[in-house]
Formats: sequence, C-alpha cells, structure tokens
Amino acid sequence: MQSNQITNISIWQLLPLAIITSAGSSFLAIALFSFFGVPIAIGLWLAIVGVLIFAQSHSKIEKIYLFVITLITIFGIIFIWENLYFNNLFQAGYSGILAILLLVIFGGLLAFTIIILSRIFNWLFSSAS
Repeated sequence: MQSNQITNISIWQLLPLAIITSAGSSFLAIALFSFFGVPIAIGLWLAIVGVLIFAQSHSKIEKIYLFVITLITIFGIIFIWENLYFNNLFQAGYSGILAILLLVIFGGLLAFTIIILSRIFNWLFSSAS
C-alpha cells in the first residue's frame, strides 16, 4: 500500500510547491547562517521550515516528500556555504547580493532536479518489476 501512495503523488502539483519551498528555505537558511552561524542556524531552520511545511493542508506523504526535498536542498546550500569566502553575505556588498541570488536559484533548481530524478527512478523501477 505504501508504494501505491507514493505513485499517487501528483508531480505537477508538487513541483512548483517544492521549488518555491526550497528557494524560500534557501534564503531563510542563508539569513540564519549569516547571523547565527551554521550549527545554531540548522536547528532554527529545521524548526521554522518543519512547522511551515507540516502546517499545510496536503497529505502526509506529500509533506514528508516536500520536507525531504527541502532538506536535501539545504545540504547542498550548506556544502556551498562552507566553501564561500564570506561569512555574512548580507554585509558583502554587491557580490554578497549576487551570491545570495545565485544560492536561492540553485536551491530551486536543485529541488526541480531532485523531483525529476525521483520521477525517472520511480518510472524505471516500476517498469523493471
């Protein structure tokens, strides 16, 4: 029954929601990283985004799917954040604003890529069995 629920997720309804959620939570994570540092910011980010995602009126499997996609996206943002020259992008001037913009776009594109790849893997595994 569990695999039947996963295949019933409408990709076209979830795709824009996942892109917006990942891009918005990327911006939130960048702001929290800039002002609190990574360890404290991760806890705050988990609390804020978890409440916002699970307060929506979607099915439980869609909420979990959306939260996992957003979590993977933030791990990508953290990986890039750790390799940046600046610690606070909001005080870095134009280059900081450009880096923030690119990281937010990267978050949305990463969410799009994750959803499309999961759909391809789902199609491959379902046709193989």
